[in-house]
Amino acid sequence: MPTEILAANGAGNYQQWDQSNVTIPEYQNIYQTSLSGAGSDHIHASFNLRTSTYNFADTSAASGNTINSVTLHVVAKEENTANFQFMVDVEGNGTFDDASSIQALTTTLTEYTNTYNDMNGSPWTSTKIDSCEFGVRSSIPLGRGNKALVYAIWV
Repeated sequence: MPTEILAANGAGNYQQWDQSNVTIPEYQNIYQTSLSGAGSDHIHASFNLRTSTYNFADTSAASGNTINSVTLHVVAKEENTANFQFMVDVEGNGTFDDASSIQALTTTLTEYTNTYNDMNGSPWTSTKIDSCEFGVRSSIPLGRGNKALVYAIWV
């Protein structure tokens, strides 16, 4: 079965993370599609429960094709060692799929993934993928004074 890579191409409904390069749209800070392609531009958060979601290029899968899963990739790290965590997240029709586990960040730039076999209990279709927003949500203990840095997000 072929795999398709979709890059961010616009802002989603939630833009709560700050961006390193404010001269370009926020999504352009993270629109790379590989760990090796991650440049210096990024988004970052220092507070708990901050969410940023993005629209992605439409899938080329024909309507009716079987789509076994969707995997969200995030290239990220934390600024200092302070137990910063985040969730990769998918949002569709105003509902977050928070089934993703909270992932602890390290100070090393790392690719994190979460695979979704369905969307809120329903099989994936090209229409559902095209209507979803994908992104990240911060999860940090209070008083840590740390920053999560995200350099790339792709589906």
